[in-house]
Amino acid sequence: MIKKSFLGCVVSIIIMLSPNAIFAVSNIWDVDNNNKLGLRDIIYGLQLLSDMHEMPVKKQIVLINLGDSLTNGAQSGVKNVHEATQKNSFAQLLANQMAKISDLTWNNPYLALSEAGVSRKNEDVIPYNLSVTMATIKDLMEQKTNSENSLFTELLKPIPSKKGSEVTQLEAAQYLASLHPDKEKIFTLWIGSNDVLWSIINEFGTQITEESINAYLNDTDAGHDLNSVKNNLSEIINTLNSIENSHVFIGTLPYMGDTSFFFNKDDIESLAQFPEPVVSILPDGSSIGFGPFIQLASSGVMSKLASNEVLENAINTIIADEANFLSLSEKQIVNQRIDDINNYIKSLEIPGKVTVVDTFEVFQAMYSDELVVDENNLLRRFGGGLFSLDGFHPTDTGHAFIANKFIETINQALNMGIPHVDMKSIFQHDLYQDKDHDGFSKGPDANLIDPSIFALGLTDCDDNDPDVVAPIVSGMPCGVKK
Repeated sequence: MIKKSFLGCVVSIIIMLSPNAIFAVSNIWDVDNNNKLGLRDIIYGLQLLSDMHEMPVKKQIVLINLGDSLTNGAQSGVKNVHEATQKNSFAQLLANQMAKISDLTWNNPYLALSEAGVSRKNEDVIPYNLSVTMATIKDLMEQKTNSENSLFTELLKPIPSKKGSEVTQLEAAQYLASLHPDKEKIFTLWIGSNDVLWSIINEFGTQITEESINAYLNDTDAGHDLNSVKNNLSEIINTLNSIENSHVFIGTLPYMGDTSFFFNKDDIESLAQFPEPVVSILPDGSSIGFGPFIQLASSGVMSKLASNEVLENAINTIIADEANFLSLSEKQIVNQRIDDINNYIKSLEIPGKVTVVDTFEVFQAMYSDELVVDENNLLRRFGGGLFSLDGFHPTDTGHAFIANKFIETINQALNMGIPHVDMKSIFQHDLYQDKDHDGFSKGPDANLIDPSIFALGLTDCDDNDPDVVAPIVSGMPCGVKK
Protein backbone atom coordinates (compact mmCIF):
# COMPACT_ATOMS: atom_id res chain seq x y z
CA MET A 1 0.00 0.00 0.00
CA ILE A 2 1.10 3.57 -0.66
CA LYS A 3 2.41 5.31 2.46
CA LYS A 4 0.79 8.60 3.39
CA SER A 5 3.07 11.58 3.95
CA PHE A 6 3.20 13.38 7.27
CA LEU A 7 1.66 16.43 5.59
CA GLY A 8 -1.13 14.25 4.27
CA CYS A 9 -1.86 13.01 7.79
CA VAL A 10 -1.95 16.55 9.16
CA VAL A 11 -4.27 17.70 6.37
CA SER A 12 -6.54 14.72 7.00
CA ILE A 13 -6.71 15.51 10.72
CA ILE A 14 -7.60 19.14 9.99
CA ILE A 15 -10.37 18.02 7.65
CA MET A 16 -11.65 15.56 10.25
CA LEU A 17 -11.73 18.28 12.89
CA SER A 18 -13.63 20.67 10.64
CA PRO A 19 -17.23 21.19 11.77
CA ASN A 20 -18.27 20.62 8.18
CA ALA A 21 -16.55 17.24 7.91
CA ILE A 22 -19.66 15.20 7.40
CA PHE A 23 -17.72 12.05 6.53
CA ALA A 24 -16.36 11.98 10.07
CA VAL A 25 -19.72 11.12 11.47
CA SER A 26 -21.25 9.19 8.64
CA ASN A 27 -18.83 6.49 7.54
CA ILE A 28 -15.79 4.40 8.41
CA TRP A 29 -14.07 7.17 10.40
CA ASP A 30 -16.80 7.06 13.01
CA VAL A 31 -15.67 3.78 14.60
CA ASP A 32 -18.16 4.11 17.48
CA ASN A 33 -21.08 4.75 15.12
CA ASN A 34 -22.27 7.43 17.53
CA ASN A 35 -22.45 10.35 15.08
CA LYS A 36 -19.73 12.16 17.04
CA LEU A 37 -16.06 12.76 16.36
CA GLY A 38 -14.02 11.65 19.38
CA LEU A 39 -10.44 10.85 20.30
CA ARG A 40 -10.89 7.19 19.42
CA ASP A 41 -12.08 8.15 15.94
CA ILE A 42 -9.05 10.43 15.41
CA ILE A 43 -6.60 7.77 16.58
CA TYR A 44 -8.22 5.20 14.33
CA GLY A 45 -8.07 7.63 11.40
CA LEU A 46 -4.35 8.19 11.98
CA GLN A 47 -3.78 4.43 12.14
CA LEU A 48 -5.60 3.99 8.85
CA LEU A 49 -3.48 6.67 7.22
CA SER A 50 -0.29 5.06 8.51
CA ASP A 51 -1.35 1.63 7.22
CA MET A 52 -1.70 0.08 10.67
CA HIS A 53 -5.12 -1.19 9.52
CA GLU A 54 -6.55 -2.23 6.20
CA MET A 55 -8.94 0.37 4.88
CA PRO A 56 -12.39 -1.04 5.75
CA VAL A 57 -14.70 -1.85 2.90
CA LYS A 58 -18.38 -1.11 3.37
CA LYS A 59 -20.84 -3.94 2.93
CA GLN A 60 -22.94 -3.73 -0.19
CA ILE A 61 -26.54 -4.04 0.99
CA VAL A 62 -29.91 -3.85 -0.73
CA LEU A 63 -32.81 -2.91 1.55
CA ILE A 64 -36.32 -3.88 0.38
CA ASN A 65 -39.44 -3.06 2.43
CA LEU A 66 -42.78 -4.82 2.11
CA GLY A 67 -45.90 -3.90 4.06
CA ASP A 68 -48.83 -1.56 4.50
CA SER A 69 -49.32 2.04 5.66
CA LEU A 70 -47.11 1.54 8.73
CA THR A 71 -44.14 1.01 6.40
CA ASN A 72 -45.45 3.32 3.68
CA GLY A 73 -45.43 6.23 6.13
CA ALA A 74 -49.08 7.34 6.29
CA GLN A 75 -49.95 9.88 8.99
CA SER A 76 -53.16 11.72 9.95
CA GLY A 77 -55.35 9.89 7.47
CA VAL A 78 -55.52 6.35 6.11
CA LYS A 79 -54.43 7.41 2.62
CA ASN A 80 -52.50 10.52 3.62
CA VAL A 81 -49.14 9.54 2.11
CA HIS A 82 -46.70 11.96 0.50
CA GLU A 83 -43.05 12.94 0.78
CA ALA A 84 -43.51 14.81 4.08
CA THR A 85 -44.96 11.72 5.75
CA GLN A 86 -42.83 9.16 3.90
CA LYS A 87 -39.64 10.76 5.21
CA ASN A 88 -40.86 10.19 8.78
CA SER A 89 -41.51 6.46 8.31
CA PHE A 90 -39.48 3.85 10.15
CA ALA A 91 -38.38 2.51 6.74
CA GLN A 92 -36.81 5.86 5.83
CA LEU A 93 -35.18 6.19 9.26
CA LEU A 94 -33.82 2.66 9.06
CA ALA A 95 -32.38 3.30 5.60
CA ASN A 96 -30.80 6.56 6.74
CA GLN A 97 -28.97 4.76 9.53
CA MET A 98 -27.96 1.76 7.41
CA ALA A 99 -26.42 4.09 4.83
CA LYS A 100 -23.99 5.34 7.48
CA ILE A 101 -22.18 2.01 7.74
CA SER A 102 -22.85 0.35 4.38
CA ASP A 103 -22.97 0.90 0.64
CA LEU A 104 -26.76 0.89 0.58
CA THR A 105 -29.06 0.49 -2.39
CA TRP A 106 -32.47 1.93 -1.47
CA ASN A 107 -34.96 4.55 -2.62
CA ASN A 108 -38.28 5.75 -1.26
CA PRO A 109 -40.95 6.42 -3.93
CA TYR A 110 -41.73 9.98 -2.87
CA LEU A 111 -45.17 11.29 -3.74
CA ALA A 112 -45.88 14.93 -4.54
CA LEU A 113 -49.08 16.63 -3.38
CA SER A 114 -51.25 18.56 -5.82
CA GLU A 115 -54.88 19.58 -6.16
CA ALA A 116 -55.38 16.51 -8.33
CA GLY A 117 -54.04 14.21 -5.62
CA VAL A 118 -50.65 12.55 -5.33
CA SER A 119 -48.23 11.39 -7.99
CA ARG A 120 -44.64 10.19 -8.09
CA LYS A 121 -42.06 12.97 -7.92
CA ASN A 122 -39.69 11.00 -10.09
CA GLU A 123 -41.18 8.07 -11.99
CA ASP A 124 -37.74 6.99 -13.25
CA VAL A 125 -36.38 6.24 -9.77
CA ILE A 126 -36.77 2.54 -8.93
CA PRO A 127 -38.44 2.20 -5.51
CA TYR A 128 -37.19 -0.18 -2.84
CA ASN A 129 -39.92 0.61 -0.31
CA LEU A 130 -42.74 -1.38 -1.92
CA SER A 131 -45.34 -0.97 0.83
CA VAL A 132 -48.74 0.58 0.22
CA THR A 133 -51.47 1.81 2.51
CA MET A 134 -54.47 -0.49 3.14
CA ALA A 135 -52.57 -3.60 1.99
CA THR A 136 -53.50 -6.95 3.52
CA ILE A 137 -51.41 -10.11 3.50
CA LYS A 138 -53.37 -11.38 0.51
CA ASP A 139 -52.93 -8.03 -1.27
CA LEU A 140 -49.16 -8.24 -0.86
CA MET A 141 -49.25 -11.53 -2.77
CA GLU A 142 -52.03 -10.89 -5.29
CA GLN A 143 -52.77 -7.19 -5.88
CA LYS A 144 -51.00 -6.02 -9.02
CA THR A 145 -50.12 -2.59 -10.31
CA ASN A 146 -52.62 -0.98 -12.68
CA SER A 147 -55.51 -2.73 -10.95
CA GLU A 148 -57.96 -1.05 -8.56
CA ASN A 149 -55.29 0.60 -6.39
CA SER A 150 -54.00 3.68 -8.23
CA LEU A 151 -51.75 4.67 -5.31
CA PHE A 152 -49.95 1.33 -5.51
CA THR A 153 -49.43 1.87 -9.24
CA GLU A 154 -47.85 5.29 -8.62
CA LEU A 155 -45.60 3.97 -5.87
CA LEU A 156 -44.15 1.09 -7.89
CA LYS A 157 -43.31 2.99 -11.09
CA PRO A 158 -41.19 2.18 -13.14
CA ILE A 159 -40.86 -1.47 -12.07
CA PRO A 160 -43.68 -2.81 -14.30
CA SER A 161 -42.29 -1.16 -17.43
CA LYS A 162 -38.77 -2.37 -16.69
CA LYS A 163 -39.90 -5.90 -15.88
CA GLY A 164 -42.35 -5.98 -18.77
CA SER A 165 -45.39 -6.96 -16.72
CA GLU A 166 -47.63 -5.77 -13.89
CA VAL A 167 -46.39 -6.84 -10.47
CA THR A 168 -47.48 -7.51 -6.91
CA GLN A 169 -45.41 -6.34 -3.93
CA LEU A 170 -43.92 -9.82 -3.67
CA GLU A 171 -43.10 -10.01 -7.39
CA ALA A 172 -41.56 -6.54 -7.25
CA ALA A 173 -39.36 -7.65 -4.34
CA GLN A 174 -38.17 -10.66 -6.35
CA TYR A 175 -37.43 -8.43 -9.33
CA LEU A 176 -35.42 -5.94 -7.28
CA ALA A 177 -33.42 -8.74 -5.70
CA SER A 178 -32.59 -10.12 -9.16
CA LEU A 179 -30.96 -6.79 -10.06
CA HIS A 180 -28.33 -7.32 -7.36
CA PRO A 181 -27.31 -10.99 -7.36
CA ASP A 182 -23.99 -10.39 -5.61
CA LYS A 183 -25.21 -8.03 -2.90
CA GLU A 184 -26.65 -8.87 0.49
CA LYS A 185 -30.44 -8.43 0.50
CA ILE A 186 -32.25 -7.36 3.66
CA PHE A 187 -36.05 -7.56 3.55
CA THR A 188 -38.32 -5.97 6.12
CA LEU A 189 -41.79 -7.52 6.17
CA TRP A 190 -44.47 -6.00 8.38
CA ILE A 191 -47.92 -6.97 7.18
CA GLY A 192 -51.23 -8.19 8.63
CA SER A 193 -52.55 -5.21 10.58
CA ASN A 194 -55.28 -4.60 8.01
CA ASP A 195 -56.39 -8.21 8.32
CA VAL A 196 -57.50 -7.36 11.87
CA LEU A 197 -57.70 -3.58 12.29
CA TRP A 198 -60.74 -2.93 10.12
CA SER A 199 -62.84 -5.30 12.18
CA ILE A 200 -63.06 -2.48 14.76
CA ILE A 201 -62.27 0.84 13.04
CA ASN A 202 -64.65 0.58 10.10
CA GLU A 203 -66.79 3.73 9.66
CA PHE A 204 -64.64 5.53 12.25
CA GLY A 205 -65.43 2.98 14.94
CA THR A 206 -69.22 3.04 14.69
CA GLN A 207 -69.70 -0.55 13.53
CA ILE A 208 -68.22 -2.43 16.50
CA THR A 209 -70.18 -5.56 17.36
CA GLU A 210 -69.07 -9.11 18.05
CA GLU A 211 -70.98 -10.18 14.94
CA SER A 212 -69.19 -7.73 12.65
CA ILE A 213 -65.80 -8.46 14.24
CA ASN A 214 -66.15 -12.21 13.77
CA ALA A 215 -67.48 -11.77 10.24
CA TYR A 216 -64.40 -9.75 9.29
CA LEU A 217 -61.90 -12.05 11.00
CA ASN A 218 -63.41 -15.12 9.35
CA ASP A 219 -63.74 -13.72 5.84
CA THR A 220 -62.11 -16.41 3.69
CA ASP A 221 -62.67 -14.54 0.41
CA ALA A 222 -60.61 -11.57 1.65
CA GLY A 223 -58.09 -13.90 3.30
CA HIS A 224 -58.58 -12.50 6.81
CA ASP A 225 -59.32 -15.89 8.37
CA LEU A 226 -56.53 -17.43 10.42
CA ASN A 227 -55.83 -20.34 8.07
CA SER A 228 -55.47 -18.00 5.08
CA VAL A 229 -53.27 -15.64 7.10
CA LYS A 230 -50.96 -18.49 8.10
CA ASN A 231 -50.78 -20.04 4.64
CA ASN A 232 -50.14 -16.70 2.93
CA LEU A 233 -47.48 -15.63 5.42
CA SER A 234 -45.76 -18.97 4.97
CA GLU A 235 -45.78 -18.57 1.17
CA ILE A 236 -44.37 -15.04 1.40
CA ILE A 237 -41.58 -16.13 3.73
CA ASN A 238 -40.73 -19.15 1.60
CA THR A 239 -40.56 -16.96 -1.51
CA LEU A 240 -38.26 -14.38 0.09
CA ASN A 241 -36.24 -17.06 1.85
CA SER A 242 -35.49 -18.74 -1.48
CA ILE A 243 -33.69 -15.62 -2.73
CA GLU A 244 -29.97 -16.17 -2.50
CA ASN A 245 -27.93 -14.07 -0.09
CA SER A 246 -31.00 -12.68 1.68
CA HIS A 247 -32.32 -12.23 5.22
CA VAL A 248 -35.93 -11.49 6.14
CA PHE A 249 -36.86 -9.42 9.20
CA ILE A 250 -40.57 -9.86 9.94
CA GLY A 251 -42.41 -7.66 12.42
CA THR A 252 -45.06 -8.80 14.89
CA LEU A 253 -48.44 -7.06 15.01
CA PRO A 254 -49.68 -4.71 17.75
CA TYR A 255 -52.96 -4.96 19.62
CA MET A 256 -55.37 -2.85 17.59
CA GLY A 257 -57.83 -1.83 20.30
CA ASP A 258 -55.28 0.01 22.43
CA THR A 259 -54.23 2.75 20.01
CA SER A 260 -55.36 6.33 20.61
CA PHE A 261 -58.13 5.74 18.05
CA PHE A 262 -60.04 4.45 21.08
CA PHE A 263 -60.89 6.66 24.06
CA ASN A 264 -61.32 5.06 27.49
CA LYS A 265 -62.65 6.88 30.54
CA ASP A 266 -59.17 8.07 31.59
CA ASP A 267 -58.63 9.57 28.12
CA ILE A 268 -61.93 11.42 28.21
CA GLU A 269 -61.27 12.71 31.73
CA SER A 270 -57.82 13.98 30.74
CA LEU A 271 -59.19 15.91 27.75
CA ALA A 272 -62.31 17.37 29.42
CA GLN A 273 -61.78 21.06 30.25
CA PHE A 274 -64.08 21.56 33.26
CA PRO A 275 -62.80 20.88 36.82
CA GLU A 276 -62.53 17.34 38.18
CA PRO A 277 -64.24 15.30 35.46
CA VAL A 278 -65.12 11.73 36.47
CA VAL A 279 -66.39 9.30 33.85
CA SER A 280 -68.13 6.38 35.52
CA ILE A 281 -70.74 5.52 32.90
CA LEU A 282 -68.23 3.86 30.54
CA PRO A 283 -67.56 0.25 31.64
CA ASP A 284 -64.05 -0.70 32.75
CA GLY A 285 -61.94 -2.06 29.91
CA SER A 286 -64.16 -0.52 27.24
CA SER A 287 -63.63 2.53 25.04
CA ILE A 288 -65.50 4.57 22.46
CA GLY A 289 -64.18 4.82 18.92
CA PHE A 290 -62.76 7.84 17.14
CA GLY A 291 -66.04 8.78 15.47
CA PRO A 292 -68.18 8.66 18.62
CA PHE A 293 -65.52 10.65 20.48
CA ILE A 294 -65.64 13.36 17.79
CA GLN A 295 -69.44 13.41 18.16
CA LEU A 296 -69.03 13.75 21.94
CA ALA A 297 -66.38 16.46 21.88
CA SER A 298 -67.98 18.53 19.12
CA SER A 299 -71.24 18.71 21.08
CA GLY A 300 -69.51 20.91 23.66
CA VAL A 301 -69.89 18.54 26.63
CA MET A 302 -66.13 18.59 27.32
CA SER A 303 -65.63 22.36 27.27
CA LYS A 304 -65.00 24.58 30.29
CA LEU A 305 -68.68 25.49 30.39
CA ALA A 306 -69.84 21.88 30.68
CA SER A 307 -70.28 19.71 33.74
CA ASN A 308 -69.74 16.11 34.71
CA GLU A 309 -73.47 15.37 34.60
CA VAL A 310 -73.78 16.76 31.08
CA LEU A 311 -70.75 14.73 29.93
CA GLU A 312 -72.02 11.51 31.50
CA ASN A 313 -75.44 11.92 29.92
CA ALA A 314 -73.86 12.48 26.52
CA ILE A 315 -71.67 9.38 26.88
CA ASN A 316 -74.69 7.35 27.96
CA THR A 317 -76.54 8.41 24.80
CA ILE A 318 -73.60 7.37 22.63
CA ILE A 319 -73.03 3.96 24.20
CA ALA A 320 -76.75 3.16 24.05
CA ASP A 321 -75.78 1.90 20.60
CA GLU A 322 -73.36 -0.98 21.25
CA ALA A 323 -71.78 -0.46 17.83
CA ASN A 324 -70.24 2.81 19.09
CA PHE A 325 -67.91 1.32 21.68
CA LEU A 326 -65.37 -1.46 21.99
CA SER A 327 -66.23 -3.66 24.94
CA LEU A 328 -63.72 -5.71 26.90
CA SER A 329 -65.03 -8.96 25.42
CA GLU A 330 -64.79 -7.57 21.89
CA LYS A 331 -61.25 -6.39 22.51
CA GLN A 332 -60.34 -9.86 23.76
CA ILE A 333 -61.56 -11.41 20.49
CA VAL A 334 -59.33 -9.07 18.50
CA ASN A 335 -56.36 -9.51 20.85
CA GLN A 336 -56.65 -13.28 20.59
CA ARG A 337 -56.40 -13.08 16.80
CA ILE A 338 -53.29 -10.89 17.12
CA ASP A 339 -51.77 -13.40 19.56
CA ASP A 340 -52.50 -16.25 17.16
CA ILE A 341 -50.90 -14.43 14.22
CA ASN A 342 -47.87 -13.37 16.26
CA ASN A 343 -47.32 -16.89 17.54
CA TYR A 344 -47.35 -18.11 13.96
CA ILE A 345 -44.95 -15.34 12.88
CA LYS A 346 -42.54 -16.47 15.61
CA SER A 347 -42.75 -20.05 14.32
CA LEU A 348 -41.47 -18.85 10.94
CA GLU A 349 -38.09 -17.81 12.35
CA ILE A 350 -35.11 -19.56 10.74
CA PRO A 351 -31.65 -18.84 12.23
CA GLY A 352 -29.55 -16.99 9.70
CA LYS A 353 -32.43 -16.49 7.27
CA VAL A 354 -35.62 -15.23 8.95
CA THR A 355 -35.63 -13.14 12.13
CA VAL A 356 -38.64 -11.85 14.05
CA VAL A 357 -38.68 -8.17 15.04
CA ASP A 358 -40.76 -7.74 18.19
CA THR A 359 -42.63 -4.62 17.14
CA PHE A 360 -45.51 -5.85 19.32
CA GLU A 361 -43.24 -5.10 22.28
CA VAL A 362 -42.69 -1.51 21.09
CA PHE A 363 -46.43 -0.88 20.94
CA GLN A 364 -46.96 -2.46 24.35
CA ALA A 365 -44.46 0.07 25.74
CA MET A 366 -46.45 2.80 23.97
CA TYR A 367 -49.71 1.57 25.47
CA SER A 368 -48.19 1.42 28.95
CA ASP A 369 -46.85 5.00 28.80
CA GLU A 370 -43.32 3.63 29.32
CA LEU A 371 -41.50 5.54 26.59
CA VAL A 372 -39.44 8.58 27.52
CA VAL A 373 -37.42 10.95 25.33
CA ASP A 374 -35.17 13.56 26.91
CA GLU A 375 -37.12 13.34 30.20
CA ASN A 376 -40.43 13.76 28.33
CA ASN A 377 -42.89 10.97 29.10
CA LEU A 378 -44.88 10.02 26.00
CA LEU A 379 -48.49 8.89 26.40
CA ARG A 380 -50.70 6.42 24.58
CA ARG A 381 -53.76 8.64 24.57
CA PHE A 382 -54.71 11.00 21.78
CA GLY A 383 -52.26 13.93 21.66
CA GLY A 384 -49.77 12.04 23.81
CA GLY A 385 -46.98 12.18 21.21
CA LEU A 386 -47.07 8.60 19.89
CA PHE A 387 -49.95 8.59 17.40
CA SER A 388 -50.82 11.09 14.68
CA LEU A 389 -54.18 12.76 14.22
CA ASP A 390 -55.92 9.61 12.95
CA GLY A 391 -55.22 7.85 16.24
CA PHE A 392 -53.52 4.83 14.67
CA HIS A 393 -50.52 5.78 12.53
CA PRO A 394 -47.44 6.68 14.60
CA THR A 395 -45.95 10.14 14.94
CA ASP A 396 -42.38 10.85 13.83
CA THR A 397 -41.23 9.87 17.33
CA GLY A 398 -43.32 6.70 17.26
CA HIS A 399 -41.71 5.71 13.96
CA ALA A 400 -38.27 6.37 15.44
CA PHE A 401 -38.90 3.89 18.25
CA ILE A 402 -39.97 1.30 15.68
CA ALA A 403 -36.90 2.00 13.52
CA ASN A 404 -34.61 1.47 16.49
CA LYS A 405 -36.26 -1.88 17.22
CA PHE A 406 -35.52 -3.00 13.66
CA ILE A 407 -31.96 -1.67 14.00
CA GLU A 408 -31.34 -3.54 17.25
CA THR A 409 -32.66 -6.79 15.77
CA ILE A 410 -30.71 -6.46 12.52
CA ASN A 411 -27.50 -5.62 14.38
CA GLN A 412 -27.86 -8.68 16.58
CA ALA A 413 -28.76 -11.05 13.74
CA LEU A 414 -26.17 -9.86 11.23
CA ASN A 415 -23.48 -8.53 13.57
CA MET A 416 -23.78 -5.06 12.09
CA GLY A 417 -23.13 -1.74 13.77
CA ILE A 418 -26.04 0.33 12.52
CA PRO A 419 -26.28 3.40 14.77
CA HIS A 420 -29.56 4.11 16.52
CA VAL A 421 -31.84 6.90 15.39
CA ASP A 422 -31.27 10.04 17.45
CA MET A 423 -34.50 10.05 19.44
CA LYS A 424 -33.91 13.47 20.97
CA SER A 425 -33.50 15.13 17.58
CA ILE A 426 -36.60 13.43 16.16
CA PHE A 427 -38.63 14.41 19.23
CA GLN A 428 -37.54 18.05 19.08
CA HIS A 429 -38.62 18.39 15.45
CA ASP A 430 -41.81 16.33 15.77
CA LEU A 431 -44.82 18.61 15.23
CA TYR A 432 -47.06 16.01 16.85
CA GLN A 433 -45.53 16.67 20.27
CA ASP A 434 -47.69 18.56 22.78
CA LYS A 435 -45.43 21.40 23.98
CA ASP A 436 -47.80 22.99 26.46
CA HIS A 437 -49.17 19.67 27.79
CA ASP A 438 -52.84 20.50 27.27
CA GLY A 439 -53.59 17.27 25.42
CA PHE A 440 -53.26 18.62 21.88
CA SER A 441 -50.38 19.34 19.51
CA LYS A 442 -49.98 21.91 16.75
CA GLY A 443 -49.51 19.22 14.13
CA PRO A 444 -48.06 19.79 10.65
CA ASP A 445 -49.33 22.38 8.17
CA ALA A 446 -52.95 21.92 7.12
CA ASN A 447 -52.02 20.89 3.57
CA LEU A 448 -50.06 17.93 4.98
CA ILE A 449 -53.05 16.51 6.87
CA ASP A 450 -55.96 14.60 5.37
CA PRO A 451 -58.62 17.32 4.84
CA SER A 452 -61.32 15.24 6.55
CA ILE A 453 -59.08 14.92 9.61
CA PHE A 454 -57.97 18.56 9.67
CA ALA A 455 -61.55 19.82 9.41
CA LEU A 456 -62.36 18.16 12.74
CA GLY A 457 -60.35 20.78 14.65
CA LEU A 458 -58.04 18.39 16.46
CA THR A 459 -54.92 20.57 16.44
CA ASP A 460 -53.91 23.09 19.10
CA CYS A 461 -54.48 26.73 18.17
CA ASP A 462 -51.56 27.82 20.37
CA ASP A 463 -49.18 25.11 21.58
CA ASN A 464 -47.42 27.53 23.91
CA ASP A 465 -50.53 28.34 25.96
CA PRO A 466 -52.18 25.48 27.93
CA ASP A 467 -55.36 27.54 28.24
CA VAL A 468 -55.82 27.44 24.47
CA VAL A 469 -56.81 24.01 23.24
CA ALA A 470 -58.10 22.42 20.04
CA PRO A 471 -61.43 23.69 18.65
CA ILE A 472 -62.97 20.20 18.90
CA VAL A 473 -63.00 20.60 22.69
CA SER A 474 -63.03 24.38 23.23
CA GLY A 475 -65.77 24.99 20.70
CA MET A 476 -63.90 28.10 19.49
CA PRO A 477 -62.13 28.26 16.12
CA CYS A 478 -58.48 29.21 16.10
CA GLY A 479 -58.04 32.97 16.19
CA VAL A 480 -61.27 33.65 18.06
CA LYS A 481 -60.65 35.37 21.39
CA LYS A 482 -62.28 34.04 24.54
